[in-house]
Amino acid sequence: MGELLTGQKLESEILRQEADAKKAGYGSVAAAKVATIFAIAYPESVFRFSEAVKDASQRGVVFTASFSSYAVFKGYLEFSSKKTKLVILYNNLTQFQIAIDFKFPSHQIKHAKANAICSHILRRVYF
Repeated sequence: MGELLTGQKLESEILRQEADAKKAGYGSVAAAKVATIFAIAYPESVFRFSEAVKDASQRGVVFTASFSSYAVFKGYLEFSSKKTKLVILYNNLTQFQIAIDFKFPSHQIKHAKANAICSHILRRVYF
């Protein structure tokens, strides 16, 4: 008899997931999911964990040095994290555009439309 796919999990599956979370160093499956979601949405280049008592009210999560103040971010000082991030984004955009142009050469009629669509979507995502 085949298994029905439902929103409910089998007891063995729940126990396995809990055991896997414990092996990975998390208190529960929920803690593992929260940590994963946080890591994806707020990468280490933006936030970091702090053990300092003063940061306990924010659950130990603080901005990295690149976002430590408005002056650092905007570039009123010698270092500008905003400019650095924009340069990285522009380099990524250029690399993706080169890949699109290689896969769908715009000078070939059969690829011109695909090139235009992919390029348009790329520009909307990046800037």
